[in-house]
Amino acid sequence: MPHHGHRFAGRSGNDGPAEFTRTGVNSVTESVTGGTRVDGFWCETVVRCPDAGGEWYLGGQWAATPAEALRWLRSQALRLADALDPRPGAGPLPAGALAAVASSPWSPGRVFRDWADDTAFLRVQQAALAAGRPVSANARGPDRIRGVGAVDVLYSLSARPVLRGAPARRLLRVT
Repeated sequence: MPHHGHRFAGRSGNDGPAEFTRTGVNSVTESVTGGTRVDGFWCETVVRCPDAGGEWYLGGQWAATPAEALRWLRSQALRLADALDPRPGAGPLPAGALAAVASSPWSPGRVFRDWADDTAFLRVQQAALAAGRPVSANARGPDRIRGVGAVDVLYSLSARPVLRGAPARRLLRVT
């Protein structure tokens, strides 16, 4: 499995340049323990900026299968990559509107392109979803927000199983 020059860890990591989470797989089963079964998968794209106190929900999708969930996540990764790191000559902008810049350790667009191109790892994440575990791809990078200044922005693509037969949790009313 290629590493693309980025750190792969079991956490989103807030202490280094762009990176993404890799969830491992120990076994693949059709059902989850305790009599619950996976009923589908909820996928979403979220951007957070703790420095600015904001969170932006960019989109979500219900998926019936792990393969469908990973296809949606991959399409969102490529959409984010094109928005965050557009390639000169590609896309709706004229060829002269963009120019390549020097390489930077902060490149969420590159992280999401690398993740989307890593088909072996996408299969690992698909197996994790099938086994009832959530998966994600995360990146971070600097930005500037008017009135706030330089901030870290965290980008997250995630999919999680929705369980059928899971015991309901009661909401407690505080009086």
